Amino acid sequence: MMKRFLWTAFSLMLVSTASTVPASAQPRINQEIASNNLGTTQTTVRLSPADLAHFAYRGYFKSQSINGYGSLIQDHNTGKVSAKDIVQAAVNTHHLPASTLDDRGYLNAVDNQLRDLNLH
Repeated sequence: MMKRFLWTAFSLMLVSTASTVPASAQPRINQEIASNNLGTTQTTVRLSPADLAHFAYRGYFKSQSINGYGSLIQDHNTGKVSAKDIVQAAVNTHHLPASTLDDRGYLNAVDNQLRDLNLH
C-alpha cells in the first residue's frame, strides 16, 4: 500500500514539474509535410539553428558523444566538435533531415550560435 502511494506521489510530482516548464524554454519546431514518390507523406522536423545550438548546449546529444554546457563550448573552441557534428547528431536522432548536412547557410548559422553561447 505504501509503495503504491509513493509511486503515485512520485508520478504526480513528475507530471507537475514537466508542466511548469515555461513556453519560452521549449524549442520551436517546424514540421514540413511532403509527399514522396510512393504517394505517402513524410513529416520532416526542422529545428532552427539557434534551437539546435541550445539543444546541444543542454546536453541533448550526449548519446551522440557531444557533451553539453561548458564542455561543448570548450570542444567547439578547440575544434573537437563542429557545427556539422552537431547537425549530424540531430540527423541521427531525427531532429533534422539529412539534407541539412549540405546546407552551408544552416551550418554557418549553427556555428555562429555556438560562438554566441561562448560569449554568454
